[in-house]
Amino acid sequence: MKKPDKTVVFRKKDELQFSRIFHQLRLFKNRGCLLFISCETLDVENELAERIKGEMAKDFDCYPIFLSLSMIDPFAEIENYLISNPQPLLKPLFLIRNIVSIKEDESTLSRFFQGINLNRDKIGQQNLKLIFFVDEPLLNLIIFKSPDFYTFKSGVFRFADEAKVRREIARKSEEPSENELRLASLTETFETQSDKLSVEAKAELALEIGLLHQKLSNSQEALRYYGIALPLFRKAGDQQGEAAVIGNTGLVYRALGELDQALKYYKQALEIDKQIGYLQGEASALGNIGLVYHDKGELDQALKYLKQALDLHKQIGYLQGEASDLGNIGLVYRDKGELDQALKYFKQALEIDKQIGYLQGEASDLGNIGLVYHDTGELDQALKYLKQALDLHKQIGYLQGEASDLGNIGLVYRDKGELDQALKYFKQALDLHKQIGYLQGEASDLGNIGLVYHVLGELDQALKYHKQALEIDKQIGYLQGEANQLGNIGLVYYDKGELDQALKYHKQALDLHKQIGYLQGEASNLGNIGLVYYDKGELDQALKYLKQALEIDKRIGYLQGEANQLGNIGLVYRALGELDQALKYHKQALDLHKQTGYLQGEASDLGNIGLVYRDKGELDQARKYLSQAKEIYEKMGLSVPKSIIAVINQKFTHDNADKYSSY
Repeated sequence: MKKPDKTVVFRKKDELQFSRIFHQLRLFKNRGCLLFISCETLDVENELAERIKGEMAKDFDCYPIFLSLSMIDPFAEIENYLISNPQPLLKPLFLIRNIVSIKEDESTLSRFFQGINLNRDKIGQQNLKLIFFVDEPLLNLIIFKSPDFYTFKSGVFRFADEAKVRREIARKSEEPSENELRLASLTETFETQSDKLSVEAKAELALEIGLLHQKLSNSQEALRYYGIALPLFRKAGDQQGEAAVIGNTGLVYRALGELDQALKYYKQALEIDKQIGYLQGEASALGNIGLVYHDKGELDQALKYLKQALDLHKQIGYLQGEASDLGNIGLVYRDKGELDQALKYFKQALEIDKQIGYLQGEASDLGNIGLVYHDTGELDQALKYLKQALDLHKQIGYLQGEASDLGNIGLVYRDKGELDQALKYFKQALDLHKQIGYLQGEASDLGNIGLVYHVLGELDQALKYHKQALEIDKQIGYLQGEANQLGNIGLVYYDKGELDQALKYHKQALDLHKQIGYLQGEASNLGNIGLVYYDKGELDQALKYLKQALEIDKRIGYLQGEANQLGNIGLVYRALGELDQALKYHKQALDLHKQTGYLQGEASDLGNIGLVYRDKGELDQARKYLSQAKEIYEKMGLSVPKSIIAVINQKFTHDNADKYSSY
């Protein structure tokens, strides 16, 4: 009696992927097209192949090629088809299947990789439409063993049999995240099937498990599996794989905030890639080194490495890498406060990602453009771009990107003063990060919710959320997040008037930022400590810390931080009664904020200059600057400080100057 077919259950996200595959094939109908479809089981592969043949029957002659040890070159079979069908009624779509059966024979697999690399140009020259059905370890082998062939890809789609995976982890009481589902499946394969795999395939599987642990913030488990993969790649003589493991180890240390360790591993990976002449790996390592220098706040060093990575990606014609580098360079210019430059690079990245149809990159670029408009105070423009990014991330089912967009939209609503909307988006982001098990994102969302309660004046609620975020960052060993939350807690105690508590937390944050070598964070904390001493009336101490902060911001090229410190130094000189010195620093701050396009900072500087002129008795000058400040605040939809209104209306009441603070 024939057994009934197994039922394959697909995720909701996978159902969306079907339409994307069909759209991609039709889009490339008159051009070469190479898709990789990663299937967890043969049942999934069979179901997918049938769906593709059924959906595309009117557009293509779907021709399956089943590989075997005696026939490992799919291009030979393609040539035979083209000779037999010189003028087909429908264009052929080749479904390359059964590759998994040749995996256990290493020499055969090597010939397979050599064959597809040699034939890569045929995709474009003959406008071939190819779909390779692979499992995840084999896909990774193709990436490492046939990188030139892989770069021709038009898309990569991953499918799992969710019913199977859920059965395997049914013992868990809570609903598992998507990454947990995949991790459970691959870990079981590693534990039960690894003795049947080649050394190289086993190394690839360990690498993939490490990557999933990394996504789930299981840093130590990620490092353990990378430690398993590394000697296996070395045993196989696979230097590309070795460099990949070392580079991913660097990613873990970067996520942990151990930036010097991350640099060490990235530079090792770079040396190997240079040694074997693997330009794509070299470009990737250069980019990662640039990102670490960005994290350390050494922005000119970051630009140097990211621009080297960009040059290499242009040289090898890898457009996706080029777009990624352009986006990262934009991030550095954003942190330098050079917002016009940042927009320029983000828009270049967006053009390339649209050109190659890379929707995830496009969504990221839109989000980054939105953040620049947020920085310039163009909050409606910021929302427009961030919501476009959110729609794209929803369309492709990328939950982590969706959560990030929700959080950024929350930040814009916070700055618009629409705090209920801000809380709504932050809490949606938090729910998504919990769903996918991304603890670092969860901590960030909790911190952002704390910031809203801080603005609302609900300081005990703010402390509660910041301390929850701090606990998670400590749990996962994310030192930079831990330092950020310590700083946020310090700011809450500052506003509660508990200045000694504020100093305690800011100094703990400062120590952590020094430990991880994050200069921008170090400057930020020094500035916050200076503000606390300012409020304590210890003005010499305040000047000392603010000038240390200014020195670091100048050294790393962080213009917005530099402007903030200049403004705060101006406040101290005003308190000391040295009004000409105060004017000098506030005007320097104003020039920098104009240069960077940061309108809110510009309004604050104008207001402070007006208050100094008021103190000097030059009331016409005072009203001139305060009116300019009022105009900017109103243009941005922000409430005008009472001190500005009082002077404009000639009510000489006690006032407070605008202060800058971090986080």
